Amino acid sequence: MQNMKINIKADAAYKNFKHDITPEGLALAFKWIPDATGLSEVDKELIVLKAREDMEDIWPRAKDQREAMALFQEKTKNIKDPEKLKVYLCEFLLDLSILASTWIEAQEKAGMNASAQRMFG
Repeated sequence: MQNMKINIKADAAYKNFKHDITPEGLALAFKWIPDATGLSEVDKELIVLKAREDMEDIWPRAKDQREAMALFQEKTKNIKDPEKLKVYLCEFLLDLSILASTWIEAQEKAGMNASAQRMFG
């Protein structure tokens, strides 16, 4: 496995590799890191719940990216344990990616509906 990683990184095409990120692949990637920590299942679950609550608090309140980042930094400043921070970040980013995907789909639907209305309306 280590040799494979080295070979991929040495390949110049590696950085130019184009691919689509699937929700399943993203979820799996964010699951690997928490599973690799030494935290108990209870600790992981508590951190996951906190990350979800924080995301639900930040998403509607932030007016732009800068404000969202400031709110995010405020929420994470008290997490001193690196293992807990890893779990928190993975869950937070997973939830953010889900919300962002939902937002993009809504924007695309709105665009398609507007096109259909112009075409048939």
